[in-house]
Amino acid sequence: MPLLFGLLPLPATAQPPDQSAPNLPRPPSAARPQPPPVILFYSPAPPVMGAADGSGGSIFATGPSAPAAMADYVNEPFYAPLAARLLRNDLGADIALRLDRYKVEKSALLQELRARLDILRESDPAIRERELRAFALEQTPRIAALEATAEAIRFALCDNAESSTDYFRWVLAHSGVTDRPEKRVLLSSLKAEVYYREGLSPGQRRLLRAFIMDLTDSLDGRSAPKERSFRFSPETSTIVVRDDLPKDVYASLVAYRDGKSSLEKAILRALYPKVDDPNDVHGIELLGTLASVQAPQIAALEEQAEDIRRRLAALGDSDRQPEMAAIPAELQARVAAYRSEKLALQKALLARVEEVKKNRGFADSAADSESIRQAIAAFTGENADRYAALGKMRDSIRTDLSKLEAGSSAPVSPDAMLAQFSDSLKKLQSYWDYHDYRNAVLQPGLSPEQRRLLFDGALQKLALPLPRGELLFEPE
Repeated sequence: MPLLFGLLPLPATAQPPDQSAPNLPRPPSAARPQPPPVILFYSPAPPVMGAADGSGGSIFATGPSAPAAMADYVNEPFYAPLAARLLRNDLGADIALRLDRYKVEKSALLQELRARLDILRESDPAIRERELRAFALEQTPRIAALEATAEAIRFALCDNAESSTDYFRWVLAHSGVTDRPEKRVLLSSLKAEVYYREGLSPGQRRLLRAFIMDLTDSLDGRSAPKERSFRFSPETSTIVVRDDLPKDVYASLVAYRDGKSSLEKAILRALYPKVDDPNDVHGIELLGTLASVQAPQIAALEEQAEDIRRRLAALGDSDRQPEMAAIPAELQARVAAYRSEKLALQKALLARVEEVKKNRGFADSAADSESIRQAIAAFTGENADRYAALGKMRDSIRTDLSKLEAGSSAPVSPDAMLAQFSDSLKKLQSYWDYHDYRNAVLQPGLSPEQRRLLFDGALQKLALPLPRGELLFEPE
């Protein structure tokens, strides 16, 4: 693969225009047609677990608004190329159909996983973990197949002339990246690499996204206290640990962070080798080779994270709904009724799925996966009225909680009950908003694939603002 100024490998389908070759003179500006601007849309950064709001867009995003349809794909590996294609209105019927199919399959898997977690929520923690592990063995192959579809969609979106040209122009504009680049240059370059560069594994792309989040936070001045904040698993999630965390658990989190950082640095060395240093053997590794080397290391990191989850879970049930002290009894009863109806629907849904599995004999085939998806779709359609009523009940409860909170916003009062009431509402709202996020990050027993599926659903539920596009600056 050719090198761009000895640094950045070009995408396989991209060829530089003659006038941009480094040793050829450029025609006069007036005679040279101006190419359309390159706009990169980057996924919204996942917030810290339990944060009041998301981190928002980058200060470098000054381009057009992201296409509204991207709200359905906020954490996908194909986010950037899909947004660019949608902006140009050149998606194509074939990819559009693949995306629709992908979204339907992902929704069914997510619905199945949420139902299982809901049913097991009140179980003894050891029983819940055991049951989730058994379910993970069954569901994970189907999620893994879906993730492979996502990667195939990413490749298809990147594999056309416009996308290749966009990527080439972007990396050409940032070709001064070295082993110690100026942070803004590295950040801009990596944002394109994480979506467009071939040779990276999906796991490496996720690690790079976590690194980009750290780099963006440092430039935007949003860095959380490093001694308490940890990027965890899934890779772009963030937890803030309590002050009284046992020293051994804290040491495990630090070791996890160091291991993750080591993997990220190895990817950066492979992306941007020190070509002027013949002793830098790490920098000249092919990305494909590094992906193979890092695959078991990434898997080991996931096992390390799972051990940390068990130790954190032993300190207290992280998924228990907070007490609603000081909330009126009538509202508490409505919350309990909502919970009861939701659980009944989830149990009925899983019973339907189990019936399909029993009749077919689950064998992890495409036909099995399609049968389960159809069963979930049929159940949802048959119970559309119940789901609609459940949604109205949820919205009504949230509205009344908001009114109560607004009614309590008075000047500082010595009344301890007022403070207790406000704190109770905030904890309950955070619990509802971050329920999926918390399970994805902290619930032991799930597979890494299930965690990523649930985390994606959590980010969609949070309805994060979509960052504006980032415009390429190409110096004359």
